[in-house]
Amino acid sequence: MTKNQMVCKPIKFRIIELLMDDGELWNYEIIDTVTKENNQTSTFQRNDLNFDCIEVAASGFIEAIDSAVDEDGSKLGKDRLLTKYKITDLGKAEYKWLAANAKGAKKET
Repeated sequence: MTKNQMVCKPIKFRIIELLMDDGELWNYEIIDTVTKENNQTSTFQRNDLNFDCIEVAASGFIEAIDSAVDEDGSKLGKDRLLTKYKITDLGKAEYKWLAANAKGAKKET
């Protein structure tokens, strides 16, 4: 698969791709990457992306494998829940389908 083919595609597609490429990521790492790619700077947008991660997990495409509390507020906000995710087999299958069928996605060369 070609990396970054879901940049500028729906955010939930990009979340799946990031975990497909990197294996395991904390929610704040996903949020940092996607906000930079999409020039999103507000706290609201960061929180919205956190909920996108939760929704993708609820769909079964990714799963939580660890959690912690952001005690000093340096990652997501003081006392916010940090969650580490990995992609599931269902998520891998969905990503392969999306990569082949998403309109405008870069095709594997």
